[in-house]
Amino acid sequence: KSGNLRMNLASFNFAIHDVAWSPSGDAVAIACRNLICIHHTQKKKNVVRWQCHSDDHGAVLCVDWSPNNHLLVCGSEDGRYRIFDAFGAILLESSPQMSAITSVSWSPKGDKFMVGLMGSLLLCNEYGQVQSKFSSNEGNY
Repeated sequence: KSGNLRMNLASFNFAIHDVAWSPSGDAVAIACRNLICIHHTQKKKNVVRWQCHSDDHGAVLCVDWSPNNHLLVCGSEDGRYRIFDAFGAILLESSPQMSAITSVSWSPKGDKFMVGLMGSLLLCNEYGQVQSKFSSNEGNY
């Protein structure tokens, strides 16, 4: 209630592009550079971080945590979206899209997610397979 900072969760010397709460609310996933970092709100737990791809593929721009399991989806400047478990094991890497992936979002049930890129949205199942594509030039907006 006093507005005083009670805990410094993370400190970085570079841009943070996106953050997402874990389903349980006890951790956040942070997208920065080519990394995803999991910081727990409990100081006693270790930070988990992994490199999503090599440095020459650009930054991770967006991340979201599935609401019903420990999967994360992220999107990058290299036009790929990737699914990881909460320990950094890669489960899927998409083929490159036409532009950078600028947004990702799981559905409330966690059985699908959306991927946003320049002029298009991709609806993917939980395994990352594209189910539908919506493009602005098709009049869907």
